[in-house]
Amino acid sequence: MPSLSVYWNRCEGDTWGELYAVDLNDPHFDRLEGVYMVWLGGGKPTMICAGAGVIRDELIRRQNDPAITAMRDKPMLVSWAKVDAVSRPGVERWLLENLRPLIAQPVPGSVAVEVNLPGHPGQAQANTAAPPRQIFEDLTRATPAPSAVRASGSKTFEQLAAPSATMRASSIDTETRRLPLQPLLLEIVKKHTEAPKSNGGFFGGGSKPKVDDEQLVIDVVQMVLREAAKLKASDVHMEPIDHYLRIRFRVDGILEEVLHVPNGMNLRIVSHVRVMCGLDPEHGIGTSHPEDGRMFFMQDGMDADLRLSTFPTSYGDKAVLRLIPRSTKLPDIKDIGLPPGTLDDLFQLISRTQGMFIVTGPTGCGKSTTLYTILQSLNSPMRNIVTLEDPIEKKIPGINQGMIQPKANFGFAEGLRAILRQDPNVIMVGEIRDLETAEIAVSASLTGHMIFTTLHTNSAVGAITRLFDMGVEPFLIASALTAVSAQRLVRRICPSCIQPHQATPAEASEIESRAERAGIATPKSLLSNLKHGTGCSACRRTGYQGRTILFEYLPITPGMRQMIIKKSSMEDLRSAALREGMEPLVSEGFRKANEGITSIAEVFRIVDAAD
Repeated sequence: MPSLSVYWNRCEGDTWGELYAVDLNDPHFDRLEGVYMVWLGGGKPTMICAGAGVIRDELIRRQNDPAITAMRDKPMLVSWAKVDAVSRPGVERWLLENLRPLIAQPVPGSVAVEVNLPGHPGQAQANTAAPPRQIFEDLTRATPAPSAVRASGSKTFEQLAAPSATMRASSIDTETRRLPLQPLLLEIVKKHTEAPKSNGGFFGGGSKPKVDDEQLVIDVVQMVLREAAKLKASDVHMEPIDHYLRIRFRVDGILEEVLHVPNGMNLRIVSHVRVMCGLDPEHGIGTSHPEDGRMFFMQDGMDADLRLSTFPTSYGDKAVLRLIPRSTKLPDIKDIGLPPGTLDDLFQLISRTQGMFIVTGPTGCGKSTTLYTILQSLNSPMRNIVTLEDPIEKKIPGINQGMIQPKANFGFAEGLRAILRQDPNVIMVGEIRDLETAEIAVSASLTGHMIFTTLHTNSAVGAITRLFDMGVEPFLIASALTAVSAQRLVRRICPSCIQPHQATPAEASEIESRAERAGIATPKSLLSNLKHGTGCSACRRTGYQGRTILFEYLPITPGMRQMIIKKSSMEDLRSAALREGMEPLVSEGFRKANEGITSIAEVFRIVDAAD
């Protein structure tokens, strides 16, 4: 019988790899063909399967084999060896006939080729009688060479969690700054990793260190949530990518990549988060559907409500967690950053006993916070304030807050009708989404109630034309609407690293262009007063810390009411609003850049040229 000596690949640290922990994206597997075997570890190892072909493709197929996934809770070890195409079928036949794997499979018809079996380094001896083409230098070494160790696709938990050892120190520092939670993941993994307790190899040899997977997942999730709360992140994104789980935080409106959890660690983090929020564990790819959940999180004296949204992707469920700290107090209406004139107008508006105020802007611009701040200032025993939200983002004592329930056919229109039977003085509707809700809100305003609500439009004038488009009669809009606002949130320059900024020719040209399109004059000293943040440890090298509001306020004056009744175009309505003193968003942005509150680059980023 022909024979051949092969080198069975082992992991760094002289241990066998675990089937579901093998990093199949490692360059070692590129164009690698040969044979492989998978077995149950322990005192009496048992062969599960063996085969031949392109190693990466074969191991992926085995990882997804239902017969093998059913045994996933057991220690399944794997090794592979490079074998030429001529000898490969014979080696596969010998393995199947002599080891009799649990999973039956066809036996190749080639002549069997005997090979050495996996064992301690030193068992594989070079077969000097074999044809030269059947012997490869990297397969006949008595012990793994450094390149072979590096080429091993399976790594320890610490190696998976840490930056590559081949990276220079400067590269590791850069990676740590880019992924600031990666060192924390490594610390957690080291704490959980135990020394090997048994050989577990097919014929001896070290097994991978055992890790308490469940507690490790819990600690990683708690670390992520704790760090998100420290950075005052509004959202945590958990996104399965090709070979790792990417975790990003939204801080001050900007998504920042903070952590990679390699798939080789086999940590079912998204499944754990789903269970925490009252959902079933993650379903398989192709069978899951979008779901929502909620939970309460408390750690290190911090209380927060978490709102979960999942979305199925080709790599598994993507999860987004909205963090709503309970300890965060709503600001006073005087402290949200409004200019004095606008603040006076807003105080006059909210003191009215009837009318309708619409706040507009894109998602995440702070519309709900603005309305909560207004309701808090109106909150008193003399007023019955009722809200209808989707969902309730902040609980305010003394205010009756309700949430729509679409599954029970309880939407904004049905809820608003019910509220009108509750003898309210002030009503807050989370969003006007359809004609029915708009008509009920307008009717409520005309019958002696003060209505606060939101619309997704880019400008204050856009709210009026959106109501036109919905089908609300112009004369009803003119009678019910009291004021409209549009808002954006811009990042504040970090006070620890603020420096004067010399505008570039492109920035100066853009300032003039936007001012001309908006029909406004720029502050005379704007170019000489610009500031920017150079980046420091206090602001995580971003140059910004915290956010402030840009506010565009449009009161509905008698002149505006006449134009609404005529169903004037957006351009005509905007021209009339500017003539009556409305300060557009870009003007508010220039003012705050002139005062050194934000940078001109941030104004350009947030305020669209058409706003």
